Amino acid sequence: MEHSEIQKEATRLGKLFIKELGLEQTSDTISRWMAFYLAEKISLCEKLQGLEKAKAEKECFEIILNLWKRRWTLPSNKRPLEEFAPILNFLQALNPEKENPHYYPQIPIKIKKSKKDTKDPVQTWLNVAANIDRTCRIFLYDVFQFAAECASDKDTKQWLKSSLHLPNRQDFETIRIVLKYQDEEEDEEKQNEELRKHNEENIKKKIDTLEQFAKFNLFLLEKYKVELSSFSEK
Repeated sequence: MEHSEIQKEATRLGKLFIKELGLEQTSDTISRWMAFYLAEKISLCEKLQGLEKAKAEKECFEIILNLWKRRWTLPSNKRPLEEFAPILNFLQALNPEKENPHYYPQIPIKIKKSKKDTKDPVQTWLNVAANIDRTCRIFLYDVFQFAAECASDKDTKQWLKSSLHLPNRQDFETIRIVLKYQDEEEDEEKQNEELRKHNEENIKKKIDTLEQFAKFNLFLLEKYKVELSSFSEK
């Protein structure tokens, strides 16, 4: 994307910041001052011509980028997509790269089968563990998506669209993935057809995985009941 286009997107982003920070009379003087200052700079860029305009646009672009870099340090209730912060924090806690992850990454484990056994019981239970892990990931992914849909509002798409080509946007990229947001510039009809096919196949796989998990859940439930009843018999 050309620099001029990035500047246009940054200007749209700046207007979103102004809206978020608020120009109305409030007790939050710092946010209101930032909003007025940025609004004044954008207005000046739109009025000037030639070299003066280019200089003002560069200054305005730098102000917006600085605000963008510090978006999570803005006053509470003034941060872009702040409703997504708990989701991002939870995803960070689930990160398998952390010292104490909530679950381990999927690692294919192969145990050498015994010559006497046609079916290795150790490998069988490892396969069960892998299926449980896969099922949990399905639950987690969908729950995060439901949470993201609740956090989304009419400005969410504009924030995501305006930040597409800016640096330091890992958090917004995560939100985009969880929301399954796609760039509107793509062919909408083709996008919708591909998305429909993908969703159909994805749902079929989820149903198959969850049905297998449901069978195992019943098996485990009965096993625990038998163990519990054995305690009362002693």
